[in-house]
Amino acid sequence: MSQFNEISDIKRSVREFIIKNFAYGLNNNIHVQDDESLMDAGIIDSTGVIEIISFIESEFNVFISMDEVLPENIHSIESITVFIGHKIKKVAG
Repeated sequence: MSQFNEISDIKRSVREFIIKNFAYGLNNNIHVQDDESLMDAGIIDSTGVIEIISFIESEFNVFISMDEVLPENIHSIESITVFIGHKIKKVAG
């Protein structure tokens, strides 16, 4: 987890994952705004939410309970980044 000391590192990792795993069917020049809704933009669907949760748990070594899988936590790159930051701080104590 030491490689994610900064929020910018978390955001970069999330952005890279989303572009690599979900933008393949979209325009190759896609630019997702940090606050853009990933579902509204058609980038992810309900299956994508599960993939993002799995990515977060494995990449950042945190556990996400079902009651944390909320739209406000996975709405955008920004909300995912903030959510991960809170989870990392909670794990660190």
